[in-house]
Amino acid sequence: MRGLLVALALGAAPAALAAQQPARPDTLRHAHDSLTRAPERLQEVTVTATRTRREEPVSATTVRLAELRRAPAASPWDLLRQTAGVEVHEQGQGPGFAPTASLRGFSSDHSTDLALWIDGVPINEPVNGHAEGYNDWNVIFPGAVRDVEVIHGPTSALFGNFALAGVVNVRTLERMTGTRGSISGGAYGRLDGTVLTGVDRERTGAVLGLRGMRDGGWRPHSGYELGQLHGRLVHQVCSSATLDAGVELYAAGWDSPGFLTADQFAARDYDVVADPTDGGWRPHSGYEL
Repeated sequence: MRGLLVALALGAAPAALAAQQPARPDTLRHAHDSLTRAPERLQEVTVTATRTRREEPVSATTVRLAELRRAPAASPWDLLRQTAGVEVHEQGQGPGFAPTASLRGFSSDHSTDLALWIDGVPINEPVNGHAEGYNDWNVIFPGAVRDVEVIHGPTSALFGNFALAGVVNVRTLERMTGTRGSISGGAYGRLDGTVLTGVDRERTGAVLGLRGMRDGGWRPHSGYELGQLHGRLVHQVCSSATLDAGVELYAAGWDSPGFLTADQFAARDYDVVADPTDGGWRPHSGYEL
């Protein structure tokens, strides 16, 4: 066995020695010539490919104006509930907190993976104290919505980086004639009023809307107030150009259930966040303050 190993070692030695020998002069001269001579110009190369079919988006659902008017909607996210495939979780903390809309299994905080567009303008905020891509549904003026289109994924460069789950594309009325209004009320001191007026001419259309709402909330210290302004102007400048301008504004104030201000705590004004007469929902579960 030892003799066989020695024979193999001796047989491999010449190959190892040959690999360690310096390169021959003719080999070095050939390498030097390839580096110093002028580069060769290659023929033009054309690459062609067959266009592949891509299904984007996967599906889209549109809720028209007639359907929206028939459906009861007390808030913008109530409009989304009319669309199949969209699940909305209202946080119930007033307009300062965006409800979460879930689409295609994606359910991030404040709907940051669902892009919201109103008349071609993206609403998701890239930087916000609540979350990156904060989606504020309160800018939607329910009375001026013409239709709602929900695009079910996937991520698209057309709608930006917040369209991971899909897109909610809202289009508002471009024009209307006359003035109309509505007022409604409900439990817990809810009162909601809307006024819309507009212009419908051959080359110009406009819509102006005002909305005011207050709600006492279904639990102590959960009320809020909301005021909205909607405006849109469409004017045909020439046969190939149209001016389309709009504005969506809202102002809100709300209470946070379970939280006291420093002054309320110092004055022992605890009743604003709890009901001291609550007997509890089961035996021996009541409390007193």
